[in-house]
Amino acid sequence: MKLIQFSNPDRIVSYPAEGASAFGKTVRIGDMIAGEYHGSADLTPYTGEWPYVAPEQKAKEARNWRDEQLVESDWIVPITDHPQHAAYLTYRQALRDWPSTADFPDTKPVLGS
Repeated sequence: MKLIQFSNPDRIVSYPAEGASAFGKTVRIGDMIAGEYHGSADLTPYTGEWPYVAPEQKAKEARNWRDEQLVESDWIVPITDHPQHAAYLTYRQALRDWPSTADFPDTKPVLGS
C-alpha cells in the first residue's frame, strides 16, 4: 500500500493507470487529495487532468460528442440555399475526419474555422 497525494493539476503527481478504483478511501484537504493506493503498478509522474481520464475513455467521449454534432447538424444538408451551408458542410467533414487527425481527441473542430 502506498500513500499518494494530488495537488493542483499543474503540478506533477503520481497516478496509476488503473484509475480511481485503485484507491481506497480518499480525503480532500484544501486543494490536495490523499488516499491509499492498493494497485500493483509502480506510480510514475503524471501531469494532467484530475480526475484522470483514460485515453480510451477520452476518445470514446470525443467520438460521442462528434456523433452528436453530426446529428444536430443534419438539418442543413438538404437546405442548399442556407447562408452557412458551405461552412456546415466543411464543419461536418472536419468532424468525420477528426478521429484520424493529430488533434483528436483534445482539439475539437469548430464551425466556421
